[in-house]
Amino acid sequence: MSVRKVLVVGGGITGSVLSLALAQRGVEVDLVEIAPAWSGVGHGITIQGNALKALRSVGVLDRILEHAVTFDLVRMRRADGELIAEIEAAHTGGADLPSTAGALRSDLQNALCEAVYAQGVTVHLGVSVQRLEQSADTTRVTFTDGTTGHYDLVVGADGTNSQMRSMIGIDARPKPVGMSIFRVVAARPPELDCSELYYGGPRYKAGYTPIAADQCYAFPITRFRTAATSALAADALSPAGPLRVGVIGSGFEAQNHVRALAALRELSSVTVFSPNPASRARFTERLADLGLPLGTAESAAAAVEGADLVLCAARSWDEQPTLREAPAGSTVASIGSALPEQRELGVEVLARADLIVADMVDEVAHDTGDLLAAEASGVDCSDKIVSLADVVSGRVAGRSGPDSLVVYKSVGSVVQELAVASMCAWRAGELSLGTTLPVTLSPVAK
Repeated sequence: MSVRKVLVVGGGITGSVLSLALAQRGVEVDLVEIAPAWSGVGHGITIQGNALKALRSVGVLDRILEHAVTFDLVRMRRADGELIAEIEAAHTGGADLPSTAGALRSDLQNALCEAVYAQGVTVHLGVSVQRLEQSADTTRVTFTDGTTGHYDLVVGADGTNSQMRSMIGIDARPKPVGMSIFRVVAARPPELDCSELYYGGPRYKAGYTPIAADQCYAFPITRFRTAATSALAADALSPAGPLRVGVIGSGFEAQNHVRALAALRELSSVTVFSPNPASRARFTERLADLGLPLGTAESAAAAVEGADLVLCAARSWDEQPTLREAPAGSTVASIGSALPEQRELGVEVLARADLIVADMVDEVAHDTGDLLAAEASGVDCSDKIVSLADVVSGRVAGRSGPDSLVVYKSVGSVVQELAVASMCAWRAGELSLGTTLPVTLSPVAK
């Protein structure tokens, strides 16, 4: 079957380049973009050689390079600026193209938008797909504005949370890995002529990429917000006095949580369970500097027996709950399952809980597998779920009695990242730590 008419859903970089490539080959293209205004977000983007090759193939590369910065090197530095290595980046687009370019995403997207219109692509803004009906030789598409169309091919280019994938039965979703990255446009120091990455250990990374003659973008990477917020919750919800901690999970998040807790409360013991004995041993080795009584257990039940605070920081491989029983009077912190298909807490634990405290109430109640499973089993948690903000502010009591079982459930939010970043910056200034960089930050309108 020849392809004469194509629908592209999503007007980002991928959808725009594809629309151009098809239209240049004589295909009739409709592009629908759910946003009512079609333009790029103002932060920076790094474009590798293979992407530069694709942009050249549709005739927009020269326009983009008018505003971009090209380079062939990447520098790795220590946190104090000492050079670790200068690496020549691969020319993945061919020897006649730069290995890398830094640009404002808005410049890239605006160039693509202009080219798409100029090529005669029909663009519909503020519209998406409502329904697909496929027959032997065509696909009938119903749009959210009530109109319909028939196409030989429909392409979903609508991002990481694609609705198109869901419509054809693909349920894969992005999964959190406990890491976040922020990007901010800043003034470019004259000596910044390529991407530079600053490395201060496995938990401390930042970098800068030039994107224009006078601009760069900075990208700090963090994995601390979850532990910091959980420590705050644990302090507010746990009984007074030294805490016996049972930990399910032995990875970075579990280790970081113990460090955060130890900075805030006295821990009388920490016992960890992980299915792999080597992982349990590595957990105790990496936390030995805390000087805490660290132990290992052969099962989750043994790890949490007698605990005042139970930390769940590991989803099971088969998405079955890792915790089904919790000691009376304990606080359970669940941070390892944040999506509908993920499980960590058994329905029994949520049914017994006197209070469920959530960092983001709506997301925890309606988007996490543990709460969805409880609802499906007939356990109504709606009357006992409250926000962490209400507990910390004193508007809601965190613990009604010494035998109360309290659950803290976290999915995370950008506000937590900003709070941790602000606190780190304040603390660094107080201790006269860090290096002042010759850059200024400018807000970006989105």
